[in-house]
Amino acid sequence: MSASPSLGDEFDTEGDERDYTTRLGDILGHSDEEQGSESDEDFVYDGKDAELELSGLPQEEGTPSHLSAVSRTSSTSNIHEGYDIHPEGKGIQERIPFRWSTMKGILEQVRAFSAAPQKAATVLGNAETPTVMAANGLICIGTSLGKIYVFDFKQNLRTVCAVKDALAVTAIALTQDRTFVAAGYQDGQIHLFDLSDTSKPVRSVPTLPRAAVVSGRREGHLHGSRITHIGFVGPRHTAIVSADEYGMAFYHSLGKVLFVEATDVLRLLGKYPEEPQARTPTVGDPERSSVSTAKSPRRHSRWIRQSPHILSMVSLPLGSVPNPTDAYNITAIITPIKLVIVALKPSPKTWFRKRRAEDRYAALVNEIHLDTSACLSWYPSISVKNEDSPEGGMRNTIPTLLYTWGSSAMVLTIREELAPHHVKSQKRGMPHEDAKLLFEEVGSWTAGDEIRAVQWLTPFQALLVMDFSIEVWDIRDGCKLIERASFSISTLASVTLRLNERKVRSYEQSVCAYKGKLFLLGAKDILVGTLLTWTDHILGLVEHGDSLAAIELATAYHLGTAPGNQSGLPRIAEARKQVTGNQLRELMQASVRHAFSPERLTDSTHRTADNRGVDLTSLFEGLVPTCIYASIALENLDFVYEDLFDYYQEAGIERIFLTALTPFLLDGVLTLIPPWITQHLISMYEEKGDLSTAEALIWHLDPLSLDVNQAIQLCRDRGLWDALIYVYIRALKDYVGPVVELISLVRRVQKLRQTAGATGITPALESAIEKDTINAYKVFPYIAATLSGLIYPSQVPLSVEEGSTAKADLYGFLTDGRSRIWPTGPTGKLVLTTDEEGGTEPTYPYLRLLLRFDPESMLHTLDIALEDSYLNDDNQGVGRLIIMKILLEMLNTGDFPPSDATLIRIFVARNVPKYPQYIKMPPSLLHSVLVELASDKDVETREDRQLAAEYLLSAYKPREGDDLVSLFESAGFYRILRSRFRAERQWSSLLEAYLQDLDIPSAELFVHLDEVVVSSSKKGIIPRDVILVVMDSLPRLLAINLNKTALFIDKRMPDQHPRALELLEGDDERQLVYLRTLLEPSKALHGPYEVEPRPASQHIDQDGQRLFFELMCRTEPDGLVEALSVMKPSTTSLKILLPIFKQNLAHDALIFLLSDLGNISDALDYIEKACRTEASRITNIVENRVGVDQEHNIASIVDRIKRMSQRSIALCKDTKISTISADERWLRLLQAQILLVQGVVDAASLSGAESLEDSIEELRSLVHQSFDALLLHSSTQGISFPQLFRDLVTSTTEANKYSEEPSTELYTEFRTILTGMLDTYRYDGELLTTTAALVNRDVNAAFEGWVQKRKLGWKPAQAVCNNCHKSLAQTVPINGDITEPSAICVSATGQAWHVQCPA
Repeated sequence: MSASPSLGDEFDTEGDERDYTTRLGDILGHSDEEQGSESDEDFVYDGKDAELELSGLPQEEGTPSHLSAVSRTSSTSNIHEGYDIHPEGKGIQERIPFRWSTMKGILEQVRAFSAAPQKAATVLGNAETPTVMAANGLICIGTSLGKIYVFDFKQNLRTVCAVKDALAVTAIALTQDRTFVAAGYQDGQIHLFDLSDTSKPVRSVPTLPRAAVVSGRREGHLHGSRITHIGFVGPRHTAIVSADEYGMAFYHSLGKVLFVEATDVLRLLGKYPEEPQARTPTVGDPERSSVSTAKSPRRHSRWIRQSPHILSMVSLPLGSVPNPTDAYNITAIITPIKLVIVALKPSPKTWFRKRRAEDRYAALVNEIHLDTSACLSWYPSISVKNEDSPEGGMRNTIPTLLYTWGSSAMVLTIREELAPHHVKSQKRGMPHEDAKLLFEEVGSWTAGDEIRAVQWLTPFQALLVMDFSIEVWDIRDGCKLIERASFSISTLASVTLRLNERKVRSYEQSVCAYKGKLFLLGAKDILVGTLLTWTDHILGLVEHGDSLAAIELATAYHLGTAPGNQSGLPRIAEARKQVTGNQLRELMQASVRHAFSPERLTDSTHRTADNRGVDLTSLFEGLVPTCIYASIALENLDFVYEDLFDYYQEAGIERIFLTALTPFLLDGVLTLIPPWITQHLISMYEEKGDLSTAEALIWHLDPLSLDVNQAIQLCRDRGLWDALIYVYIRALKDYVGPVVELISLVRRVQKLRQTAGATGITPALESAIEKDTINAYKVFPYIAATLSGLIYPSQVPLSVEEGSTAKADLYGFLTDGRSRIWPTGPTGKLVLTTDEEGGTEPTYPYLRLLLRFDPESMLHTLDIALEDSYLNDDNQGVGRLIIMKILLEMLNTGDFPPSDATLIRIFVARNVPKYPQYIKMPPSLLHSVLVELASDKDVETREDRQLAAEYLLSAYKPREGDDLVSLFESAGFYRILRSRFRAERQWSSLLEAYLQDLDIPSAELFVHLDEVVVSSSKKGIIPRDVILVVMDSLPRLLAINLNKTALFIDKRMPDQHPRALELLEGDDERQLVYLRTLLEPSKALHGPYEVEPRPASQHIDQDGQRLFFELMCRTEPDGLVEALSVMKPSTTSLKILLPIFKQNLAHDALIFLLSDLGNISDALDYIEKACRTEASRITNIVENRVGVDQEHNIASIVDRIKRMSQRSIALCKDTKISTISADERWLRLLQAQILLVQGVVDAASLSGAESLEDSIEELRSLVHQSFDALLLHSSTQGISFPQLFRDLVTSTTEANKYSEEPSTELYTEFRTILTGMLDTYRYDGELLTTTAALVNRDVNAAFEGWVQKRKLGWKPAQAVCNNCHKSLAQTVPINGDITEPSAICVSATGQAWHVQCPA
């Protein structure tokens, strides 16, 4: 890719030279002359708009290509295509950042100049097609026939450079002074032409045979090595660099010695390829290049490449401003894996090298996409406007390199650093020997796709060409995308290169940039693109009829928020606004004139849907907010209020203007507007009946904007009270007037209420009361806001001076002892408050009226007012003390209902201690308030009165303590009493205060009781009066919470347990809960404050324990064994419990006791006896046919047998028993169970009772459980199951034989039991087999997946070692100079490291 050329010399770019105002007027039809097609003096374009064939580009249906919207009447006047507009003109569809033009004359001349006719050449395969281009003041086109056509920008053919039998031109470069052209060819030849005489090359670089370079005698490109890049180095015309398709890069110094060419060649990069392998290409051989011609000789072999491909090579051009780096002859070279920057002076040296570290591993594993795209472009040092400085001026840029890999783009700057003792040299060609070149990365970003070509448009704007788009990035402020255009790169001419045995198209020499213009070499045309300026975008919208969008865009440019290219605009906000402000004003004025012009009625942009006329409603509705936003940005709204409103008013559509203006006023964007507009605005909403909007407008507007008389009259007539208040306080500065107006409304509400009470409520009366009440209540927030120094209703703070005036006026009015005339002066009227006309006015009439209307709201308002610091100064004429005295004085008149009087006393009591330094009242007055609070019998206000009394007592200490105690007790002020009793250490009274307070939650009550008892104890002894109080309250405590009472008694008064149980006598359930809380705490309900489990109480005597187990036997027999194991009673207690368990048939508990006492034989005897007894009970029930209770009784017996069986199995499993062998225990248990089952079966068969089937199955399951337990523990207990089973059959048969009623079906029962056991074991075995198969299948699948993953291997997360943080691709020496890749290890987590690196 050619480097961006110098911008030192100026030339006229394509564009309209008229100023902004003239162009705008011509577009909107206000110029007398037609818009002409002026030709640029340097550029000549032909044809209409540029149309690119976007082959392969995804397009939405019905969406034109990126250039199809450009519609120019001539080739040079298209300056307004900044946006693609809908055909109906309804809005912006797509932003178009470029203006495109074609140079069709150039390629037409190339085709006409061809030796053979075009049609014949196409048939014969030797048609001349463009391959590469250089555009740097001249346009040089290289073709497939080896010719170079040189044109100026007016499309005039200057000359043709040609060499006989030359192959296709694959690289081209033009010197900056436009005098020499260098060309590289498909066969490796390089020729240098002087444009003043192109009859033959002035210099040539021949190709070399391999033998010459292998011997080391010469350096250069081999025969058949296609030249891919070429460029001039420094100011010399004979110093060039070149690169070929085999990764070889050379510097050529093309001199002459004694009129004989003397070429000095220096290899910069690469290794010569290996010897080629001879072969004959076929017709479809990829070796046949897309740029080869019929003249091209067949290449019978190819060299074997040894170096990475050189994807781009660019030399730093000379800028318009000298820079020390110019003397170094710097060249940048990029390959798929590294960037190299070489300086050829003072001696060849590599100054910068950067590896593509993140993709190094990918290259090693043959991810060949890395070889496809890498680009370079330099921008030299020039002088530019200093847009970052308010002073402006010029500044010099630093040479900058843009390089890309794939979709990643990076920017690098270069500068020279001298030693301190050197003086910086300004002479080109004279670098210091010991100077250094410093490189700095200044930005990077990722584009939307793989980058195919790059160019610089300006020193700060980089252009990236991708497969389907062109992007422009600004490298300042963090590198941001400013423009993006759809584009298909396949429409450009290309050179086909062979990379890694595949063909790759190179487009970099089909894209050039010169002085901000973009040149694209297409297969058919040359396209010239210019990045549209901010004025082009604005005027483009105007031209397409969307003036609103144009104004919005201009506003965005003015504020610095516009998208896209802003080149040409100062970056300093003040300077930018100075540039854009005038254009924005002119645009608004011209757009408004055009919108209201007669010609607009024939405008096609606002045709109606039926095409019968023009509908400009949307235009007029959108014009107002658009102009308002623009005027706000300009900080001048005169145009909106004067010119724009006049246009709407003259056209009779001022309602559209006013409607569009309203949102700005309601949102607070605008507050000050001319009064004449306010008059029209308020009148419009009054006529429409939209009173809420009218009211909102009044109190959102600045008072200077209001017509006061109009506003007050409207508010009074329509009841717009918020607006009326606003007009009074902001326009008239009258803070008493709103209260006077609202007091009249309060009186009206009270009269309506009296009427409703006297005559009854009617719907109309109810509606009137509700409407007026809502508005009357606005007096309270108004007073609160004003006395707090705020504006109602916006709550915006008043100024200090105005706030003091407002407070003084309002306090003086409210605290006045008499009725007042308002407004003051001859026109004022007496403000009355009595319900009936002519009534006697009370003292403090206005404050009294508001307190009677709603005392709670008024007191809340005063509460807010008291917090204001204005009342800190008693010299104001009003203070907190005065307000309190007025309130108490009004109470003495007796005009207030008891509930209202209580609220006032609460207010006084709560505020006296709140402001002790300001409210200092005599004790007698405070005492009367306290007594009145305690004397009130209203239960609903008790808590509020008590809280107020507490506040008052914090500032006032009464003397008559005993009288107040009885008064507080009757009032239920227990919290106050507790504070006093605690302070006086009256523990019994304190305890009674807690117990009598019904508002204390139970959880807190017991905590307080415990605390009081502990506090009253002296050396662990609780005073007797405290104990008596607890005992007297014990029934209530038991009713409140049984568990907490039990714990409290056990902890503090354990000797009172019998008293508590006595109180619970007759209620077994509550007695059990009480005892369980103490004896079995693990099963009792825990409180929220109990964290750790409690041990069982040691304070329950034997009678209490006996009662507990009796209750357990009756209510919860299932928990007996667990309770015994938890409690662990003494031996004496256990013996006492034996009769209880026998009496209540608690077999399991009895067996547990006997085994615990060591009586194993007695326990086994009891099991046998219990089984016989229970079998007899079942038989008796069946024979007697009890009826409905039969099933219940049998179920109870079976439950007892189940519990006994579980306990018996535990007895048999116990390995600590040595008195009786395990064989005998199991034998006796199983024998007793089998005889029990057989007895029940015989009873069922004799009586024919089918209802026993379920019970029999349950009993048989118990035998199964015993056998299962036996099998499970037989090995550990040394039991032979076959021998035990034989003994069981024998002994059971003998026992059955000598029983009173021997069974005849004993063997049948044995068979049933044994068969059931075998079926169960068979099912368990099948289940285990199935489970094992499923597990094995899952394991096999998991192992198979792991094996597959291991075969595939793991990809490392990054291409650096996790230990040494170096590249994984490094090599290690094995024998002298021989190296091999380092072994690496990769884990499944993606971490990778060298095997030789220490962990």
